[in-house]
Amino acid sequence: MQKMKKHYSAEEAYNRLSARLAAAEYAPADIVGKMRNWALTEEEIAQVMQRLTAEKFVDEHRFVHAFVKDKFEYARWGRRKIALALRLKGIGNVLVDEALSDIDEERYTAALRELMTAKIRTVKGRNAYERKVKLVRFGLSRGFEQGLCRDIAGEIVPDGDDDNF
Repeated sequence: MQKMKKHYSAEEAYNRLSARLAAAEYAPADIVGKMRNWALTEEEIAQVMQRLTAEKFVDEHRFVHAFVKDKFEYARWGRRKIALALRLKGIGNVLVDEALSDIDEERYTAALRELMTAKIRTVKGRNAYERKVKLVRFGLSRGFEQGLCRDIAGEIVPDGDDDNF
């Protein structure tokens, strides 16, 4: 069964979105998509977006910085995963790079070390090399850079008979 689109006027859309945006940050592309689902015309969408932006309900810069902080601090995502998620939301590279540069390098490394230290307890492998590879894959899946993952996995897993890592 197909869900029917709701139809709202530009004023109703503005009221609904301003209430929602007062409580949380959303990407401009997500807001536009929501209005398209409400069957607003492109002219109405532009009008509502202009009003929301003028009244500071929508601020792409504020959204990006809040998103980066949230995903790093709480979800423990790495820079690569955060950047990909922002680009999928239609955010430009310059703004993404600026927001990612706000992440403190020491805290970033410490976060990955903490994640890998917790993960090693559940990682099984025949030898140290296999455990290191699994830790690196885990770090990569969280969006951390390969070189950093390899370095920290090398610190966490005691060297065995593997010199190939």
